[in-house]
Amino acid sequence: MARYALTHGVDEEYIIHEDRSTKTEENVRFVAQLLTERLGDRITLKTQKIVFVTSDYHVPRTADLTRKLGVPGSVIGARTALYYVPAGFLREFVATLKQFAKANVIKWLCITALIAAAVGALTYLGSQQKYAIDENGNEIRPTVKAPQTPGKSDSKETVRIRVAEREPHDRAPSARWCNKGAQK
Repeated sequence: MARYALTHGVDEEYIIHEDRSTKTEENVRFVAQLLTERLGDRITLKTQKIVFVTSDYHVPRTADLTRKLGVPGSVIGARTALYYVPAGFLREFVATLKQFAKANVIKWLCITALIAAAVGALTYLGSQQKYAIDENGNEIRPTVKAPQTPGKSDSKETVRIRVAEREPHDRAPSARWCNKGAQK
């Protein structure tokens, strides 16, 4: 980056090269220390025009860190090789998740609780439903007839019962209808 800036007319006295950091947050802290050493104090630091140059996919997180650490300045993204863009953005996504881990866990817990509450409410409401509506908009109410005691059955009234029987060799069950009222 420094070479690029020098070849494009930036004076060397305006370039600060920081090479001790291993993380973005360390990089911003060390640059702030170097600027404070060079300029004197934080008040002078706030009056200067500072530009942080980083990879284009890295700009949002770097800008957030500069604000969080109280380092004034602008963050500008340098062009990234096209083959590295997907990996760079994925890496940044994971780093952002780690940076805001506590907030992300709280958000996911809230979202999960809302989904669980919605599923629970819908399940409860579904169990309270007393009728269904067919495609014509008519109510379909379930009717259950009480079984008749032997000898007191009305010959005109029949109860239809669907009986499922298990076939040998674990085949699918077959159903047969029987007319309970007609059997005597």
